[in-house]
Amino acid sequence: MIDQIDEILINQIPFWLKHTILKYYICDLTPSDLISLYTDSPWFIEILEGLSFKEWTQIYRNDHLLISAGITHSLAIKTNGQILGWGEDTFGQCTNIPVLPKGIHYISVSAGGSHSLAIRSDGQIVGWGHDNDGQCTNIPILPKGIRYLSVSAGRYHNLALRSDGQIVAWGNDNYGQCTNIPVLPKDTYYLAISAGSFHSLAIRSDRKSIAWGKDYCGQCLNI
Repeated sequence: MIDQIDEILINQIPFWLKHTILKYYICDLTPSDLISLYTDSPWFIEILEGLSFKEWTQIYRNDHLLISAGITHSLAIKTNGQILGWGEDTFGQCTNIPVLPKGIHYISVSAGGSHSLAIRSDGQIVGWGHDNDGQCTNIPILPKGIRYLSVSAGRYHNLALRSDGQIVAWGNDNYGQCTNIPVLPKDTYYLAISAGSFHSLAIRSDRKSIAWGKDYCGQCLNI
């Protein structure tokens, strides 16, 4: 199919938009989702509907699409939906990447202290590496019809954002960084998350940033 698409048209797509297309193909959105989000240009629609995800990855070869830096190791997702790891591998945080079921690929990745997390295209989270606080294995079970949208690996704990706008956390909780998640005001939900060493951050739908956990340097209260 690629050979049948006008190369000039392909070259009209800016790099950032090609990157976005790949990300959304990986996240299993349809061409109409992308078209409604970004453009109604006829040439864009022609290209988008003419190329499959597999063919987009052929254009990009096996370039890195998403990256995450941990304390001493790093992770990347390639455009074929596979994960690469490099750096310290004492606990297998680089090499013990779970084998994917047929038809599933990775859509998000996060490197923590000595552990790694990833979201699969079926909305499930997997973890590997150091598991001394259950940060790899104690992943909360999702309610029916809910999936994970994003995940953030901290030093010893993790945060995940669900499709219902709620946050879940697991791992080390010595400072309440997992359990003291603030109650949301009425008609709000969470948009973004980030896990630190012993504290947690989130952005609500009203664009307010909130924090909880250890605050010895004002990392929670001085927002």
